[in-house]
Amino acid sequence: MANQPTHRDASFTLGSFREALEKHEKELNIARKAGHQVTEGNSYFNLGTAYHSLSDFPKAVECYEKSLNFYRKAGDRAREGAAYLNLGVAYDYHSNFPKAIECNEESLKIASEAGDLVLEGDAYLNLGNVYKSHRNFPKAIECYKKSLNNARETGDQGREGDAYFSLGNAYKSHSDFPKAIDCYEKCSNIAREAGDRATEGDAYLNLGIIYDSQSDFSKAMEYYEKILSIPWEAGDGAREGRAYFNLGTAYHSLSDFPKAIECYKKSLNNAREAGDWSTEEDANFNLGIAYHSHSDFPKAVECYEKSLNFSREAGDRAREGNAYLNLGMTYDSRGDFLKAIECYEKSLDIAREAGDRAIEGDAYLNLGRAYDSHGNSPKATECYKKSLKAAEEPAANLPGSFYHLLL
Repeated sequence: MANQPTHRDASFTLGSFREALEKHEKELNIARKAGHQVTEGNSYFNLGTAYHSLSDFPKAVECYEKSLNFYRKAGDRAREGAAYLNLGVAYDYHSNFPKAIECNEESLKIASEAGDLVLEGDAYLNLGNVYKSHRNFPKAIECYKKSLNNARETGDQGREGDAYFSLGNAYKSHSDFPKAIDCYEKCSNIAREAGDRATEGDAYLNLGIIYDSQSDFSKAMEYYEKILSIPWEAGDGAREGRAYFNLGTAYHSLSDFPKAIECYKKSLNNAREAGDWSTEEDANFNLGIAYHSHSDFPKAVECYEKSLNFSREAGDRAREGNAYLNLGMTYDSRGDFLKAIECYEKSLDIAREAGDRAIEGDAYLNLGRAYDSHGNSPKATECYKKSLKAAEEPAANLPGSFYHLLL
């Protein structure tokens, strides 16, 4: 995806990793025997990219550090700059932000000395990513702009698109939506010209999300439809699934539940085929809310139960608590107050455990209503008091907020 840190590598699948590892280990042994420092450095560098591809960042850092030492000894500044760049990305993924900044700054320094605009642009892009993850948006924007200038100077449209995409993300996070929209539009135009469907789709998705957040649902739907009009190749089902999901939320916001249900079902099928369990869980959850709103309570219960199973398997307690809360509301609507109380109690336990006062307040409020309907006024009053204490305003007895997919 376009907003990923830039580093110099070749991708490895799990199947090819062992083969690549053996190859680079052999190269390393030959280089050691020959006393060829640059070749030895290259072998460690390649080993680093192999470990990086499998997200083994401690091993990647170790290999990049060793490659760096050999490049320094050989006085090879260009390779030293590339090693610093990759090391910075590995530290960033490993959440060591001071070291990530330090390595990217070193790469930047070497690039400036050598007049290497490509390396300089990559370093600025990566620095922007580090600052963005620290929520230092002004610094991130400054770095992305410099990366953009480098890409323009070198005529590298791919990197220009990446810089616009990253700038869009920073502006969006900083709630500067007009500038974010401008950047995503420019990114989508560049990606479309280059035939980069993935980046084009990601830009459209973000544009849709921004318009969605501003309640301009027709405009949001226009961008989600654009994603679906892209001729995706096999293996891109996850993107299509996310587009159907967000299209569903737009219809949902307009209370067009039949269309929302249709989109969520398509999202569910795409997510299953792509093995995207997170979107599958979210689609089941939102389908539950849509069916509830459409008064199809048996289907709503079925969907919430599926969402619950995904949450439990993933160990995602927050989502599990939300699913129990909504499941309780559905049983409540069916007049099955004992089942509703059981679900609210489970949601309450999870909310207390997480210190989530908002969900705790909602659970107490709905628990109070369930006890009230069951004729237990003392318990109902007790729950209402606890709900008032947990939240300033009691929540409405409606299914909880549906999920939106963000990049």
